[in-house]
Amino acid sequence: MTKWETTMPGLPLHVIIIGAGTGGLCLAQGLKRAGVSVAVYERDRTRRDGLQGYRVGIDADGKRALRANLSPELYDTFLTTCAQRPLYGNQMTHEKKFLFSAGPEVLKAEDQPSEDDADESVSRMTLRQVLLTGVEDVVHFDKCFTHYEQHADGRVTAFFADGESATGDVLVGAEGANSLVRKQYLPHAKLIDTGLIGITGKTPLTDETRALLPKR
Repeated sequence: MTKWETTMPGLPLHVIIIGAGTGGLCLAQGLKRAGVSVAVYERDRTRRDGLQGYRVGIDADGKRALRANLSPELYDTFLTTCAQRPLYGNQMTHEKKFLFSAGPEVLKAEDQPSEDDADESVSRMTLRQVLLTGVEDVVHFDKCFTHYEQHADGRVTAFFADGESATGDVLVGAEGANSLVRKQYLPHAKLIDTGLIGITGKTPLTDETRALLPKR
């Protein structure tokens, strides 16, 4: 996240957020509830675009951020739409040899995470719709950010590929790892390939597939 704060006290604060992902929309929810003027600019053409992937994990820090920024009603909706937590988490080789298995018997009762600390899994599509609820009027789609200019008075203008621009007091880059805001503000910061690759999928649980699984 990249931020510039105005040096002109007493004037209404206007925040520009680039990117309508989980972080950008969560921040927009909190700012709007706090009475702070905010506008979100997203490159996807509609709220139905950009829904690659089917689930995302939300850890305890993520839950605290959502609870702090969403209305109680929206936070309850988020919790209601989370997946049922699995009893076991397993890692196996392609030959079904167990590498790791964790279940309720592994942790003592006093070590079991509380509801606030327990991880959740939620549909990316559902989460985005929840986070868009109530902030539709400040989210602008089909806006591809190109660059920004900072002014002498501390304000900043964001420019978009369609020729339009937006000026505010704070600019937040919430467009993920390839953030153009970050690339301009911190051109020396480089992404590092960790060499880790994850592929996630889901399979219908039928009699045939169930027979392939160990009991856990």
